[in-house]
Amino acid sequence: MDNETISYALLMGLAIALVVAIATDLTRRKIYNWNTFPIVLAAPAWWWAAGFDPWPGMAIQVALAVGIFLFGALLFAIGAMAAGDTKLMTGIALWFPPMVFLEYFVFVALFGGVVTLVFGGLHIIRRKHLRSGDELADDPTVGTIGGGNPVKGPKILIPYGIAVALAGLWILFSKYPVFS
Repeated sequence: MDNETISYALLMGLAIALVVAIATDLTRRKIYNWNTFPIVLAAPAWWWAAGFDPWPGMAIQVALAVGIFLFGALLFAIGAMAAGDTKLMTGIALWFPPMVFLEYFVFVALFGGVVTLVFGGLHIIRRKHLRSGDELADDPTVGTIGGGNPVKGPKILIPYGIAVALAGLWILFSKYPVFS
């Protein structure tokens, strides 16, 4: 197999992992390590297949991922982002060069706004149909995020990993020829 075939196979693997992340975040409000770790571990193979030089190419990707992880850890610490979302975005940072990642980040924000509006609206609709707080406790969109910071009243669980993964798929389908 040549490098181009390996590169395409790895990109397809990334796309499949992103679809799985969307499915698990949508159904369970969780992005599993068994899904994010292969994304991280496959990135160096993709760098090699895509012809990245160790310096500065691979080093820049690692630095970008470390920066994204630290940013995500800060958001996690204040309860603004879940750990799975942070790990997924960190893994994706290993795959996209900095300028492409910047574009990706804009799409994360755009898709995140849409996801927040949709799930916030669904939560409001559900609350109108519920009569007691006990019934609300059974709502899968209610809980805590981040470190489980205490909140007054129920906090909506927005599956932000959907936006993180959708933005990754958007970039894959718009920037890489294997998907065109």
